Amino acid sequence: MATQKGISTIIHLKIDGKRTTASIDTTLADLVCLKLDNKLSNNAGSTLTRWAQNICETHEIRSTIGISASIRMQALLFICDDTTRARWMSIDD
Repeated sequence: MATQKGISTIIHLKIDGKRTTASIDTTLADLVCLKLDNKLSNNAGSTLTRWAQNICETHEIRSTIGISASIRMQALLFICDDTTRARWMSIDD
C-alpha cells in the first residue's frame, strides 16, 4: 500500500522476502498513477505499490539500500516520452 505523508508518498514493498518502504515525491507518484490508470496517487495507492513491486522484480532489485532512489529513477523514466528515454539511455557514462 502507498500512503502520502507530507510531500512524500511512502510505498510498502517486499524485497527478497523482507518488508521495506520506499518514498518518492508525491507529485512524481501522482504522475506515475495518472499514466497507469488516470487517478491521483491518493486514490490509487495499490496501483502505485503494484507498479513499484513489479519494478523491483523486473529489475531484480535484491537490496533495500538505495531502493527509494531506484524507484524514483524508474518513475522518471516511466513518465517521460519514448524519445527522451531513448536519448537518456544512450548516454555513455
